[in-house]
Amino acid sequence: MTYIPCAECGSSCGPNHWGGSFDPRTSNTSERIGCNSPKCICGSPQCGCTANTCTYTRSYAEHSSSSGLLVQDVMHLHDGSPPVPITFGCETRETGEIYWQTADGLLGMGRSPASVLNQLVAADQVANTFSLCLGSVRGDGALILGDAGIPAGVDMQGVRLTLHPLNYLFVHTFGTGKYCVGIFDNGNSGTLLGGIVFRNVLVHYDVSSDRVGFGLTECAALGSDIRPPCSIFDPKVVGVSWGLRD
Repeated sequence: MTYIPCAECGSSCGPNHWGGSFDPRTSNTSERIGCNSPKCICGSPQCGCTANTCTYTRSYAEHSSSSGLLVQDVMHLHDGSPPVPITFGCETRETGEIYWQTADGLLGMGRSPASVLNQLVAADQVANTFSLCLGSVRGDGALILGDAGIPAGVDMQGVRLTLHPLNYLFVHTFGTGKYCVGIFDNGNSGTLLGGIVFRNVLVHYDVSSDRVGFGLTECAALGSDIRPPCSIFDPKVVGVSWGLRD
């Protein structure tokens, strides 16, 4: 599920988001999704219906949540191909970390038909694969949709990956020569070990073949090479930044 703040959200959406909210009224390519529309698809949990408008709700283990209505607008791809209609959530309420985060929205990349990748695949715009490269904690890096190929010099290692200590150890703030391992309780979904494990690692997800590959690379440089990134909506209307979830 993908969503960003709606203009009508007001103070019910967080004050720290980088970009502006999305106002469907200012986009001539935007439309609300009705409850009986075949595009009223939210994955799990399923969509709701309010005043004949398709709605969604998402709650997460860290006790944050997002809810709103479903709309459609167009995605402009970096390769210059024609804009693609994409259905996404227009938030009318945020809570918890989603409310306080600086990213404008969340980009769903799971297996649900509601994910941006699966919508692009269904529209025959990209292959069913994507690559994610996380740079520093400042957020630089790259998200590559479709089979854009592996950059030259990156040795993909299949399901095995050798990590340097800086990828899973944190320097202790108050103790010289001491390190900590980051552990996060993810509720019923298990425990996450090491919050920066994939820093400067290109992770290639071949969804159609159920394969994952890893390769060490400078993600910030890769991100610079492929900018400007894909943009959702007419860039004259709103600019957005994204968090990422399954």
